Amino acid sequence: AVLPVEAAQKEEKRDPSTTLVVIIDTSGSMGGGRVELAKEGARLAIRRLLPHDKVGLVEFYGSKRWAAPIQPASNAIEIQRALNRLNAGGGTVILPAIEEAYYGMQNVQTRYKHVLVLTDGGVERGAFEPLLRRMADEGMNVSTVLIGPDAHSDFLVSLANWGKGRFYSVPNRFNL
Repeated sequence: AVLPVEAAQKEEKRDPSTTLVVIIDTSGSMGGGRVELAKEGARLAIRRLLPHDKVGLVEFYGSKRWAAPIQPASNAIEIQRALNRLNAGGGTVILPAIEEAYYGMQNVQTRYKHVLVLTDGGVERGAFEPLLRRMADEGMNVSTVLIGPDAHSDFLVSLANWGKGRFYSVPNRFNL
């Protein structure tokens, strides 16, 4: 008497995992304990990933390069070695490193895509807002971490806002 009701459940097509690209500032201003603090922050973020998640490391120091290409987080030893090789020296040019992360994540099929920028807040001019808004529109979030005793950076707050991420301040090891 009552019409039969059938509801087919839609099958989830996307991988329920995460891709994290950590961008670390290795410019000269990150000398001393700052680069070590940034590496420790990266380690803490990477430890939160599951083995089937993916992680990559980009360093910038006037130029940019993949310290570790995007790979499964289960490759912990290789990722730790890449982090250990990072040393401070060079200039601060953030935009090409963010672009590198953006292009690297375009072909990755994971549910969550996140970029974490660890820097002492060097300010540069560039087309940050359009890039970060495009990344956010494509499901890639960008969070920023201010490394060192400076309490605040409007530049890094803006990057996080445009990238629909969060801003963090890490003045010392106790605030990690």
